[in-house]
Amino acid sequence: MIYHVNPSLLVTKSSAPLSAVAISELSRKTKDQQNLHVVFLEGGVSTLKGQLIKRLEAMGYPVIRKGFVELCLDHPSFSPTGAVLTNKWCCEIIQSLQNAVEQHKHTPNKFKNNLLFVHRSLLSPHVMFSADPNKSASLAMFLEIRNIFQTTTVLCESSDYASDLKRLYRYDLASDEAKAIRDLLREGEPAYRTHIKSRYEQLDMEGSWFDFVLNNSNPKQSILPFLNTLGVTFDAMPFWDKRPDHLEMSFAKNNKFTDFINKFD
Repeated sequence: MIYHVNPSLLVTKSSAPLSAVAISELSRKTKDQQNLHVVFLEGGVSTLKGQLIKRLEAMGYPVIRKGFVELCLDHPSFSPTGAVLTNKWCCEIIQSLQNAVEQHKHTPNKFKNNLLFVHRSLLSPHVMFSADPNKSASLAMFLEIRNIFQTTTVLCESSDYASDLKRLYRYDLASDEAKAIRDLLREGEPAYRTHIKSRYEQLDMEGSWFDFVLNNSNPKQSILPFLNTLGVTFDAMPFWDKRPDHLEMSFAKNNKFTDFINKFD
C-alpha cells in the first residue's frame, strides 16, 4: 500500500528531503530478518526523545534506555562531570546493545518488525563531555559499532517552545537529588543548551553520523511517518492535514487503527 508521509518531518542534513534511495535503504535494513536493525535516537536537551521512546515501547517495540542522570543517581560516589561515569555510560550502552543482539539471534520474534530503538548513543557522551569536537573515545567506539551492527542514527529536533516545556516539566517532577545533578550539568542554562545544539549541528553537517533528522516537536505526530520511513507499514491508509502542527487521519478500512492510536494521547 502507499503511505503518505508529511515531508516536513523527515529530512537529511541541510534540510534536504530524504531521497527515495535513502528511504529504500532504511526499509531494507528493517526487512533483513537475519540482522537486527538498531535505531539510535539522538538530539539535544529535551528534544522529546524519551517521549518518542515511550510511545514506541507502548506499541510493542523493544527499547533501550540508559539515562545519564539515572546512572549518576545509582553511583553517587562519582562526579556527574567526571571520567568514570562518562565511561560507565558508554559501557552500559554497549553491553545493552550486545545483550539485545544476542537475544535477537535466539528469539527474533520478540523484536517487533526486527527493530530495536535506543535512547541516545555513544554520540551523547562525545557531545556532552568531549573537549575536542572532532575526536573522542566514544566517537571512535560508535564508529566501530556502526561498522559491526546494522544501524540507523536519527537526530531528533524540536521547537524551542516544546523543548522548554519538556525541560521545565521534567525538572519540576524530579527529586532533589536529580535536580542537583541537572543543575551541575547546566541543563537550565540557555548558553549550555545552545552549545549542545551547535555540537549536534556540527556532527550533522559532517554528513556521516545521522541518517536523517526528525522534527520531533510533537512525538504523536512524528511517530507514524518515522516508522514508515524505517519500512514499517500499517493496515490503514492515513492522510496528513496540511495545517501546521496538526495531524488528522482518515482510514479506508475501519476505525480500529484510530482507537489504537488514541491510546497514546
